[in-house]
Amino acid sequence: MRYLVPGVGVLLSLSFANPVFESYLSEFQVAPDSHEFVELHSNAWSPGFPLDLSGWAIRTEAGTALIDSGVVLEFESDFVVVDRSNTSGTFGLGDSAGSIILLDPYGDTVEIVRYPGDAGAGQIVETEAWTPPVWMSASMHCWTWGWPDPILFLDWYIDATPTPGWENDDGLAQIRGTVRDRHNNPVSGSSVRVSGPDGFETFPDWPTFEGTFQFHVGWGTFLVTATKDGYLPGAWPESVTVTVDEQVVNIDIVLFPLGVAESPGAPRSAQTMGRALLLDVLGRRVADVEQSDGITGIAPGIYFLREAESNEQTAVRKVVVRR
Repeated sequence: MRYLVPGVGVLLSLSFANPVFESYLSEFQVAPDSHEFVELHSNAWSPGFPLDLSGWAIRTEAGTALIDSGVVLEFESDFVVVDRSNTSGTFGLGDSAGSIILLDPYGDTVEIVRYPGDAGAGQIVETEAWTPPVWMSASMHCWTWGWPDPILFLDWYIDATPTPGWENDDGLAQIRGTVRDRHNNPVSGSSVRVSGPDGFETFPDWPTFEGTFQFHVGWGTFLVTATKDGYLPGAWPESVTVTVDEQVVNIDIVLFPLGVAESPGAPRSAQTMGRALLLDVLGRRVADVEQSDGITGIAPGIYFLREAESNEQTAVRKVVVRR
C-alpha cells in the first residue's frame, strides 16, 4: 500500500528494511512533438525483475498508447523510455498542461502525474509536476528528510538537460530557509509557497518543519512566500534564481503580527505616526507614505501600513484602497 500526501514534495511512508511503495513515472518532455517521451523507473519495490511492461499503457488527453512487447525494466535501477517508437495507439503530451496516467495490463491505474501543479487534496496515486519549457523536462527527485525516522519525498523539478533512459541529473537544486517572527523565533505551523516558471505553484499550505523549509525545484526563478493565521503574509524580497544543481540557502522570511502592537501606557494614533511603509498582501514594500498626506496614486487593493521607524517593525493597520 502506498501512502501519499501531494505537494511540492510527495510524502510516502518509508521503511528502509522493507520499502513497499512503487513509483514509475520518472521524467517527461512535452515539446517539441518529435521529442516527447515518458521515462519509467522503479526506484524501490516492484513485483519483481525483470518487469515486462508490454500491455501497460500511457493515457493522456490525446488518447491511449499501448506499450509494445519487449519493453522491460531489467533491474531495480533500470530506466526505460516510452514514446511513439515503442507504442501503438495515440501517444501525445500537452505542451502547456495535461496529465499522464500509467495503466497496468488490467486497465488499473498505477500512477498519475498532472501538470502544471497547484496541489490540492489529491488521491493516493496522484502527484503534480512542473510543466517543462521547450527542450527541457520535468524530472523526479527522491530524497529523505529527518532522523531517526526519515520521511521519503518525491519532488518534481525542471531539468535543464533531459536524460531519457538514464538517471535524472539536475535534482540537487534546492531552496532552503526558515520562517521566523520578529523576535527571531521559528514560526511553527507557518506555510510556505514557491511559485515559478510555467505557472507552477507548490502546495499553498505546505507546512514548515519547526520553522524550516526546503524545496527541490531545479532550474528557474522563483518567488518564495510564507503565511500563517494572525500574521501578515511574508515574502523573500527578491526573486530567487536557481541554476542547475545550485543550492540556495538562508532564504529567511520574517512574519509580523496583524494589528496594533504598542507599549502599555503609550497609546499613539495612526495620524501621529509620521512616515510609514505600505506593504502589499505578500508583505512586499509598495511605497513610503507620509500618513498626514494620505495615500494616493496606489492601485486598488488591500494593503498594510507599518511604521517605518518602529524598532518592532510591527503591522499597524489594514488599508483598503478603493477605485
